[in-house]
Amino acid sequence: MKRILLVEDESDLINILDVVLSEEGYQVTQMRSAEEAMQFCEVSTPDLIVSDIKMGKMDGLTMFEQMRNLPNMKKIPFIFISATSDIASINKAKELGAAAYFPKPFDVDEVIKTVKTIVS
Repeated sequence: MKRILLVEDESDLINILDVVLSEEGYQVTQMRSAEEAMQFCEVSTPDLIVSDIKMGKMDGLTMFEQMRNLPNMKKIPFIFISATSDIASINKAKELGAAAYFPKPFDVDEVIKTVKTIVS
């Protein structure tokens, strides 16, 4: 079973994604902050990370950069889902090697299709 780490500080959104991805057969783990996700990834390796950009102290882009320094996380794909639609954030995500970027509000079916493509 493929494991997906969701990193999102909005309760409703993370719960919706959890339900939808779980129904598709993925094992989903939720983290409410980038700091929690960093600690989790030091001891566990998901097959995919789906993350918001704007969160508490550390944003998703910074988390992505820092995770790339963890030996087990160098090649783990990232998908960003964010209300941040400024070109700088989108370009930064692409520069860092994000597999996909979805602006909020997003099409759940498109996210599922992209997840399936990435982790299959």
